[in-house]
Amino acid sequence: MSHWIYIALAYGSFTLLLLWDFLAPQWSLGNAVRAIRLQQRKSRSA
Repeated sequence: MSHWIYIALAYGSFTLLLLWDFLAPQWSLGNAVRAIRLQQRKSRSA
């Protein structure tokens, strides 16, 4: 095996990590906003 495979794997794993660091907070923020909206709907109807 040449060293290019290791380099490609390193860049690939780094790219996946960057993608996860971007997407995880987006999902978390979406869940928080959804929970707040649901709580507001419940408080309006009560």
